[in-house]
Amino acid sequence: MQPSKPPSGRYDTATIANMSDGDVRWTVPWAMMVNEQGDCYLNGQMSAHDGPGGTVQMRVVRTGDGYVVELVPGEHYRPSRGIPWVGATVADLIPVAEFADAVD
Repeated sequence: MQPSKPPSGRYDTATIANMSDGDVRWTVPWAMMVNEQGDCYLNGQMSAHDGPGGTVQMRVVRTGDGYVVELVPGEHYRPSRGIPWVGATVADLIPVAEFADAVD
């Protein structure tokens, strides 16, 4: 038996890493980590969606200077020892260039 494929329109390969300059996408708050030195990184392999919904609430903008993150109100981060995502490697880490204020 062959495995099934997702129905048409339900398969999205967009990730943070393949965003282009000027793209505005949305992801989950746990797509970002803070290391023990306080530096922030995105997991480039996490999904990047066209809009918010459900747990997808963190806005990410790709600019010429890097990635700008708009934090989710009320979300807090604890420093992580090592890479917190199963299967992620150092090559998946994308530095956060800056933070933007939340837009209503």
